[in-house]
Amino acid sequence: MELDNYTGKYTGAGQTIVIIDQGISTSYTNSNVVYSYDFADNDNDAINSGGNHGGQVANVAQNVASGVKIIHLKVFSDGSSGAYNSDIEKALQWVVANTDAYSITAVNLSLGLGNVQTPTTWLGSDEYQVLDDKGVIVTVASGNSKASYSCDGVNLLASSESVISVSATNADGEFTSFSQQHKDLTDVAALGENINVIDNNGIAHSISGTSFSAPTIAGSAAVLQEAAIDLLGHKLTDEEFLDLIQKTGDKVGGYTINEGATTATTDTTTTDTTLFNKDTLVQTPEPETHVPTPDSDGTIATANKLGTLSNGAKLLQDSVTKGTDDKDFFQFELSANGKVDFLLSNLSSDVDLNLYDSSGKSLHNGWEWGSVDIGYQKTLDAGTYYVGVDYYDGYNKGFTSTYYVGVDYYDGYNKGFTSTYDLTLTLSDVVSPNPTPSSPVGYTKINLANAVTYLETHQNEYNDQIVLEA
Repeated sequence: MELDNYTGKYTGAGQTIVIIDQGISTSYTNSNVVYSYDFADNDNDAINSGGNHGGQVANVAQNVASGVKIIHLKVFSDGSSGAYNSDIEKALQWVVANTDAYSITAVNLSLGLGNVQTPTTWLGSDEYQVLDDKGVIVTVASGNSKASYSCDGVNLLASSESVISVSATNADGEFTSFSQQHKDLTDVAALGENINVIDNNGIAHSISGTSFSAPTIAGSAAVLQEAAIDLLGHKLTDEEFLDLIQKTGDKVGGYTINEGATTATTDTTTTDTTLFNKDTLVQTPEPETHVPTPDSDGTIATANKLGTLSNGAKLLQDSVTKGTDDKDFFQFELSANGKVDFLLSNLSSDVDLNLYDSSGKSLHNGWEWGSVDIGYQKTLDAGTYYVGVDYYDGYNKGFTSTYYVGVDYYDGYNKGFTSTYDLTLTLSDVVSPNPTPSSPVGYTKINLANAVTYLETHQNEYNDQIVLEA
């Protein structure tokens, strides 16, 4: 899926985006990296051999702004899924000190913790404010845990008035089933479902999450600031940038406001030892759990039968083992057309997640390099379907891998013989023939082409600059 509709001359040239994340990926390397540092381990080696998240985030930013420079600030130790907020603060402090030296336009944090409804202070709040004052645009993923909370909100790191909180939409311009959003805290939305990123072998992978919506806005900032310098002779302020993308964007439809019964859904007190997780894929609260029949589900003919899916999540936990139980299949029924989210998580090895129709024809092949969560959404007609979990024997760390949902163990890159997994099937929406979307709040999805055109044709609006007398 393409990230935006802009194909003009501006590419973000002369601008720099800082990615505060897992660090440099060995599977998704990025061009034009001008600096990197590891704040988790306090050294100059920002390569994370066990994580692709930071490389994928930067990949998305450069898909929007192909001429932009990248800085990777690593705040996760190798193999860790959590980062200390004290390390994130140090990374932000580095940005404050080096904004001018590297022409830093934007900082992206695709990291998340909790669900809040009001601006919430954390260790990096002061740095947010300083960067805001310096005109640096900070984009933060709103979070992917909508199903885990009883009311709307955004992740704590995205709640500050000094940053741009970014939620995720699908190709239809509606919020995804996993995206957190809040009427007062979400600033803008961007595509966050089935985004294509290219690995080092030239293979395209489809990824989803607000993690990948946020760098779309960071990349757009680089493009628009290059355009502003060319057209106006100066950059836009961060307030002007946000106003521009909001008034030229496309309206988000098909949602309702859910304020719930409470005004807070997370403990907002953070300390130096608080761990912030990567902004991962869909999470679900206390889903229904299905225990598969062991060692008898390796073909479609012998698939575990899950019955008819109802609205909500169905969680499966199992494992696949090289040579003896390297494939698991699950059959499910849909009684009506609906949107189904597939999530394969908690992997200890490289495992694939595939979808088949009632005849066994492949509908979607879901895979990533290494023990990386796999998630995607499909709109399916009523009928019978199968998900297959396949153990990939090439990069796995062990002979057994645990998992959740349909997983197929591919024997090519695993380092071990077994991988556990969690498989989650979520029926989020039964498609009505005549849906009536409710749009009580003016949520906006970025339209970069519109924004550039507006800037080109309304330059006078941005030329009344206040000059302070000496």
